[in-house]
Amino acid sequence: MFKRIINIWRNKRPLQSMMSEFESMLVDAEWMFVNAKDVFTARLQPEVIRDELYMRDIKINKNERLIRRQIVTHLSVNPEMDIPSCLVLMSVVKDAERIGDYCKNIFQVAEKFKFGKQLFKDKYFEEINAIGEEIKVNFQRTKEAFAEEDEEKALKSIGTSIQIGKKCDAIINSILDDRLNCNKGVVYALIVRYFKRVDGHLSNISTSVVSPIENLDFSRKVQNKISEEN
Repeated sequence: MFKRIINIWRNKRPLQSMMSEFESMLVDAEWMFVNAKDVFTARLQPEVIRDELYMRDIKINKNERLIRRQIVTHLSVNPEMDIPSCLVLMSVVKDAERIGDYCKNIFQVAEKFKFGKQLFKDKYFEEINAIGEEIKVNFQRTKEAFAEEDEEKALKSIGTSIQIGKKCDAIINSILDDRLNCNKGVVYALIVRYFKRVDGHLSNISTSVVSPIENLDFSRKVQNKISEEN
């Protein structure tokens, strides 16, 4: 189903344009994540990327509205044509938009609560930073899975997301048990939750490669299958 849909997108001018705009959304979202994470880890100062980050978020939102408008127009002119393609695209476009929002949230938390480098020695910072690096890899894998119609990469992306979700939940539980300094605990908990949501939406996009339309937004069957294998 998915390969047939991708072929439709690439061979029809209106859908081809929408496909390109969606891929642009993913590129911008990836940039936002990588740079927002680097603000959290103090590799970048907030002012270095602030304007660019908000500009890319606006661009993502504009592309989402543009694609939605194009879908409505396309289906109005061609009723009952390409409906599966448009449903898939409508779903993954929303995922890309939500990723942009969570990346903006990561930046806002990192900008608001600046930690001195001496605070970057605890286990939570190291664990969260490692998760961020995993998500960076999963961004690239998800983009490739979607663009190349690669089910193996899509399943790998979903499997990674399952493990990342478990790690994020474990960190939250540990933070609650350890009774960290209030500011530090809040920042870590928020960043972890936002990381988990970013990767969850990447997983949704990958799921569109391997699941039927009715199971978009993360197929429980796919999740269970991968969990059993792991």
